[in-house]
Amino acid sequence: MAFSFHGATTRKQPHHMTSPVTPTTAPPYESIAAFRAHTRAHQDMLEWCAKRIDALNGHLNALREVHHPPISANEGPLRGVPITVKDNIGVTGFETWAGTAAALPPRWAESGELIERLEVAGAVVTSKSHCAEFAFGGSGFNPHHGTPRNPFDPHIHRAPGGSSSGTAVAVASGMAWIGVGTDTGGSVRVPASLCGCVGFRPTHGRWPTDGILPLSPLFDDPGIIARNAADLSLVAAAIDRVNPRAALTLAGVRFATVPDQFLSACDADVQTAWRRACRRAGPSVSSMGGAAQRLLQDAFEMLDNGPNTAASNCARLIEAELPGWRERLTPHVSRLLNEHAGVPEDIIASRHARVRELRAEQATLFGDADFLLCPTCPVSAPAVAMLDNESYYERYSNLLLRYTVFPSLFGCCAVSLPMGRDTHGIPMGLQIIGRDDDDQRLIACARTLEAALNDTAAD
Repeated sequence: MAFSFHGATTRKQPHHMTSPVTPTTAPPYESIAAFRAHTRAHQDMLEWCAKRIDALNGHLNALREVHHPPISANEGPLRGVPITVKDNIGVTGFETWAGTAAALPPRWAESGELIERLEVAGAVVTSKSHCAEFAFGGSGFNPHHGTPRNPFDPHIHRAPGGSSSGTAVAVASGMAWIGVGTDTGGSVRVPASLCGCVGFRPTHGRWPTDGILPLSPLFDDPGIIARNAADLSLVAAAIDRVNPRAALTLAGVRFATVPDQFLSACDADVQTAWRRACRRAGPSVSSMGGAAQRLLQDAFEMLDNGPNTAASNCARLIEAELPGWRERLTPHVSRLLNEHAGVPEDIIASRHARVRELRAEQATLFGDADFLLCPTCPVSAPAVAMLDNESYYERYSNLLLRYTVFPSLFGCCAVSLPMGRDTHGIPMGLQIIGRDDDDQRLIACARTLEAALNDTAAD
């Protein structure tokens, strides 16, 4: 593992933990809003997260590089909020490795507009977090640096989900208050689901992507991992440069669910939690109409039939800009890129044209519904030891991304909320999907639905 600690004394790390935030180390604030309203110094949150890094990162392995910068002078809504940034996103003053065996050239280490917007709002980048190599894979598996540990299992090293793996682990365990990741096919929502966080992907193209190592420009978007939907609301509003919306009442909101035939991959725990979540969403929940079901079937067939254009794009990027990197790739990523390196341009163009056709039919997907509902992931977090097996790795990576990739295909905004834990104590997520540019309303809905999911008296 490659760590670079600046201005910190490395301490002996614990060998295990009982939960991400134990009663004796409860966070000092319930939310960013509570932190901002408090009269104590703006340094509080930075100091608390720094202590969590010292105590936990050696075991959880979430962060590759840690700095201790001074508090921002910007009096924005995020002043003093420590953020971690996925290591395929450039941040000036940090290296970018993108989960690979070496630091990428300096051009990939410069901040883009998204990071600049957060810093203008007062947020402080304190770390770069581990990710899957070149952001490939739903599990977060990375032999180069070691796969970050899912913090909800103190005994078995389980995958945290990927590819924004370390980002979710850092937020879940309190090493950062907010995480910035990337979400091409689910790489923010999946780890947020498996690590008990809130994960958000904006409408495609809504947020700037400069400074981010590209994987698939037709699908790439930055995303946010937060501790709760209220914090997500504040961060997303700061990025959008608007005032956050109030929580949305569920009265009159119409939800459509993905039909049962598309949920056959869900394990028993996920199905139980899914049914409970649908009940708590209220009476205005119905199944997708026939036209939407047929369109969804077309989308899944396209995804299942390949090719993986992200792998084709990445293979071309490495060949053009990262000479020598192909020899350093892990076997999983090397095989994937080799299989797709020679995909003809006309096939890629045809596939991209079909994606645009599907996006033009987004209104059919929603029908009369305001939002769509489905589980974020159909299965729980696998044991990392099993992922060395090629067939097991491929199976679980594809399963974990199964329900997050179709909103990306349609260019939708989507958010994952915690909806309980499975029999192993690993979190599960509920995905809410919104229409183009309905991002702020989606987040407002998520705030209300989050409270409903947490209502232990609702059943």
